[in-house]
Amino acid sequence: ALDVKVTVNGVDSNTITGGFYVQPGRIAFVSQSGSDATGLFDTIASPFRYIQDYAGGVGSPVAGSLWAATTAQGEVGFRSGDFCVLRGGTWVDRVGYDGNWWRFKDKTGTVPNGVAGQGYMTIQVYPGPALGNAPEKVIWASPSGGGNKGGIQGAGGDNAALGYGRYCVVSGIVFTGVATSGVGGLVNLQSGANSWRVVGCEMGPWPSTADARVGGVAGNGDGVKLFGNYIHDISADPTPGNLNHGLYFDGSNSGAWDACAKNCEAAYNVIKNINNGSSVQYFNQDSSDVITGMSLHHNWLEVNAKYAINLGQSCKSVDVYNNVTIDSGVSEIRWDTPPA
Repeated sequence: ALDVKVTVNGVDSNTITGGFYVQPGRIAFVSQSGSDATGLFDTIASPFRYIQDYAGGVGSPVAGSLWAATTAQGEVGFRSGDFCVLRGGTWVDRVGYDGNWWRFKDKTGTVPNGVAGQGYMTIQVYPGPALGNAPEKVIWASPSGGGNKGGIQGAGGDNAALGYGRYCVVSGIVFTGVATSGVGGLVNLQSGANSWRVVGCEMGPWPSTADARVGGVAGNGDGVKLFGNYIHDISADPTPGNLNHGLYFDGSNSGAWDACAKNCEAAYNVIKNINNGSSVQYFNQDSSDVITGMSLHHNWLEVNAKYAINLGQSCKSVDVYNNVTIDSGVSEIRWDTPPA
């Protein structure tokens, strides 16, 4: 564990005290020309085919696939600290858990601590050859008839209550939909997605056929960071309720499970053409759990049907500064009566 400080043009960053680790982790390359039967970790010439493969979307991963307990080549399956590196192309896969591309069920990342088998679970694009400065373009295109399915999703309430679906990084991927996209959303944190990082992705267009209460990124967790994303053209037809948003931080309640967005930061994002909702929304229907410790800054929010920033029900504390808002359908900023 080392202390780290970055100095740029004489200006110091904050100092990370005793918390910087070189985190060992394996790389699973995944390609549309790959095979789960021959896939090997840390071997770019032997890529896997699916980032997740569940038979019928239920039960357990297909035996020998990347997320199974053991791969077909006898290696331990995808685990905390591992990297899923996607090769370029347009993907339409929906063979993951619950019929999504990738959804957490009974796995999670963990706090990085320098120990192999611990740390974030990461899904990212292939950065290209050394010194090439040309990341491969990875597009996930929701196939027609998406129903309730989506791209990258966290854990549902019951599994989140068990501690699954945390510490995940999603980086560099383009998520898009078709005219019959469903309500699953593009990147859906779902419930209790603590410490997720969604960085440098593009979400849109997403022309859902439902007033879905979703967004380019939606859901809740503690300590989520959303940086440098381009979210655009989120819409619905018909549009009765303006309930599809750019960013949507919410709460969830399922029996004994109760979660709410807290201590999340959204910065340096461009959110544009949200044609069935607000650019950024904070809202929890369960008033017994309030949204606190949030930060919204240095975002470009252009054109929406409702509000640029909606500090809605159960929203108690959000630092909002240095955002640009343009052409909101109702108003640029709106706040509900804050909870006690």
